[in-house]
Amino acid sequence: MSKKSDILKAAALLFAQYSLKKVTMDEIAKKASVSKATIYKYFESKEEVFDQVVKAESTQLWVAVSKAVDAAPSVVEKLRAYLLTKITNFHDLVNYYRVTRETFIEYYPYVESARAEFIAHEKEFIKEILEEGNRTGELKVEQVELTAHTIVISLKSMEFSWAIETCGIPFKEYVDFLIILIMNGIGREKINEK
Repeated sequence: MSKKSDILKAAALLFAQYSLKKVTMDEIAKKASVSKATIYKYFESKEEVFDQVVKAESTQLWVAVSKAVDAAPSVVEKLRAYLLTKITNFHDLVNYYRVTRETFIEYYPYVESARAEFIAHEKEFIKEILEEGNRTGELKVEQVELTAHTIVISLKSMEFSWAIETCGIPFKEYVDFLIILIMNGIGREKINEK
């Protein structure tokens, strides 16, 4: 393992345990068994270390989601795999999802770029699933780009545990209902576009 990886691994553990504000560069150096000067060879600040930790967690989530979706046999199962994998992996991504109601202002600036990148990946990912559904006849989506954007942005609230926990429904049941809602809509008839 490289020194940079050791630093990021140590920092991830410390940030998860104590939070960004409480962890010092000295503590990261001690945990990684390197000097503080070594950390500054790779990173300009503690915030940059945190940003890199968050990006690594984001990549970890993306790999898990991609594998699950690739293994799913149908478009509906791909959507279900996407949602379930995302939700069930939240607990592993302590720093990426560290934002809570109380710490939103403290953490958001450091996770914003990783989240923006991930959202862009998600939109493209969902767009590809929708296009596949159109090709196979499982779906009939006229505005693929807008639909992908709407699904991804609508589901962002699921990233925050406090948003999901308030409904009192188990994750799998929540995801299954969401899939039904996405696939069937809630109206009996189409609404004319304005």
